[in-house]
Amino acid sequence: MPFLIKGKTNWKYILIVVILAVIVGGGILSHVKYLEREIVSIIKFPEIKKSKKVVEDETANWKTYRNGELGIEFKYSDKFIEVFGIPYKMFAKKGKEGEMIGFSFGPPEKYSYTGLMFTVYTPDYEPPLTQSWPFYDWVGKGDVTETCPHPLEYKPSNTLNRVCNIIEIAEESAIFETFLDTWEASCDVHVNVYFNNRSSSPYKGLNFFLSIPDTSQKVCKFFPEGKEGDYEKLESEFYSQFYTQSKNIMENKNLSEKDKKRLELFNQMVSTFRFIERVKEVERITSFDILKLEEKFVGKNEREIAFLQDGDIWVLSKDLRKKYKIIDTEEAIFGFAVSPEGKEIYWRTGKEIWKRNSNGEIKLLTKAREIDTEAIKKRWEGVEWVDPKELEKLEGGIMSFKLSPDGKYIVYEEIEDYIGCCAGPPNIPIPWIWIIKSDGTGRVKIEKPSGVKRYMIHFDKWFPDSKKILFYFQDPGEILGGSPFFEIGVNGKDPQIYRGIFDGEDLNPAMTIDIFSGKPAFSPDGEKVSYINPAGGIWLANIDGSAKKQILEGDFYGYPSEILNWSEDGVFLAVSATNRFFVLNKKGEIVFETEKALSTRTVFSLDNKYVTDGNDFINLSTKERKEFELPEIKAPYGFFTEPQFFSKTDRLYYFVDPIDSTEEEFLPQLWAIDTINWRNYKITDDVLQVVRIP
Repeated sequence: MPFLIKGKTNWKYILIVVILAVIVGGGILSHVKYLEREIVSIIKFPEIKKSKKVVEDETANWKTYRNGELGIEFKYSDKFIEVFGIPYKMFAKKGKEGEMIGFSFGPPEKYSYTGLMFTVYTPDYEPPLTQSWPFYDWVGKGDVTETCPHPLEYKPSNTLNRVCNIIEIAEESAIFETFLDTWEASCDVHVNVYFNNRSSSPYKGLNFFLSIPDTSQKVCKFFPEGKEGDYEKLESEFYSQFYTQSKNIMENKNLSEKDKKRLELFNQMVSTFRFIERVKEVERITSFDILKLEEKFVGKNEREIAFLQDGDIWVLSKDLRKKYKIIDTEEAIFGFAVSPEGKEIYWRTGKEIWKRNSNGEIKLLTKAREIDTEAIKKRWEGVEWVDPKELEKLEGGIMSFKLSPDGKYIVYEEIEDYIGCCAGPPNIPIPWIWIIKSDGTGRVKIEKPSGVKRYMIHFDKWFPDSKKILFYFQDPGEILGGSPFFEIGVNGKDPQIYRGIFDGEDLNPAMTIDIFSGKPAFSPDGEKVSYINPAGGIWLANIDGSAKKQILEGDFYGYPSEILNWSEDGVFLAVSATNRFFVLNKKGEIVFETEKALSTRTVFSLDNKYVTDGNDFINLSTKERKEFELPEIKAPYGFFTEPQFFSKTDRLYYFVDPIDSTEEEFLPQLWAIDTINWRNYKITDDVLQVVRIP
């Protein structure tokens, strides 16, 4: 399963992926340039021996990590968690052949790299970037002890000699190695432990990887790269220092308290490692079908979904055999909605909002006004980097619209002006929010809250009862921050700060809050609101802000608010936080949790039997998991999978959306997974929106 998938941007996630890419990718590339790399390993490493009685006493209250799919198990203490955190799956990568899966350790609710990871490989694994193996990663081909040559006497000039030590852990032979990484300009000291996986798991090679930060600093200050003088002398001094520090690691002396503690906890954890009988915890499904849809009329009772493709609206038949264009206009359509009962369709072109009723009658509901380009030209007159001819091209328009949950109102953003940013020309549209009844009457412009100094307004969401909307202000240049959230009724009058997710009375319209993490998640039944509290944790309250309480501990701030997703009936709340995934009821009680997180956006099936991110399906009753793997997709920068909804026929519809691609062939694809026969279907290409037909 690709690890670069789905959802909104999580900057912490991107940072750690980059760090691990340097570690793993550096190891792969280093073998290609092995002649430029210096490796020195310790001759002996202390054998990890503990009496059974001591192990049993010490580990009685430790936590156990067990992965039946991989056939491995080990234990770790509370002190271990304080230093390294808990294990979680970081990525899965296909090679030219075989597969590699990486796990890291981090704080339970916060994604940060702590310098400890382990990796498993299938014996046929071949990295995609080189024809060689990562030199310090054991892929499980043959017996691990066969890769350990007879120990050589250490000499500083003996480069490229792999010297290792065979130890016994849980009646299994393993390799314990300290090595020096000096590929290109890097310099790090690491400890590796390699195992053959004796279980029935297809992942036969396993290695633990530990960084030794303070020892690395002691050694690397002698790193000869870029130093003047006698290079050979410096090189000898450098490796001699490494050998000295390796002996310190071996004898556990003259180490910093930090390194000593890390090694001690690492040894304790590794000493509990054992292979277990493989249990098929995850069913992987790799088969898929590419549909060839016939363009043919689809009756009202046959329709399952509607989707936006090539500027037109189509419907798909329930048997997945036919598609039919139901809205075909001269102007391209940029968004649409279906009424709650499925009888009316609403759509937005660049400047207009239209409606088609159940009788097929089409009506223009509203049209954007022209903007005053002369006033804009006068305002920017004399600014040398602004071309007046370009200002004449500026037009009014409707940027977005949203039908209310009850289908009685439409909220939309209409362009009123343009502004520049960062010494640039005025090419950023400034909209305002309007509300109109779904029959085209009662058009109102909402009032601006007093005290607001920002000028760019953004609609966020409807309240579930359709009586109010939520909005905020965020000006150009503000990436994460913005104004507090405001609520206002459909009459557009008397906006107020929404206090449902804030404590205290120190809120004011001009202050700045974190919009990225701070958006509230309303339960669809209109009873509850969940949110990430900047003070810590996930919180739950009544939608009016009363009865606030913390339901999950941890530092969630910095995660996108999209990690909070309610079931469609408001009974369950899903929280995905990188190395944890939770499902809670509306009382805030945990009803399901797992150490393997799903991606940012998750959806529930209509009967709440399944929760999924588009790749992993969890049966909330049986706790069984199914994992879907997509075929190779042409996307140079990877892609996201974005779950949309379940249909009434128990199919999940989701997008495969390439990252930062402008090529036509890489536009979003629409897929569906049928939870009855567990088939994965590619519906069609170039789809920008999909809606369930009630």
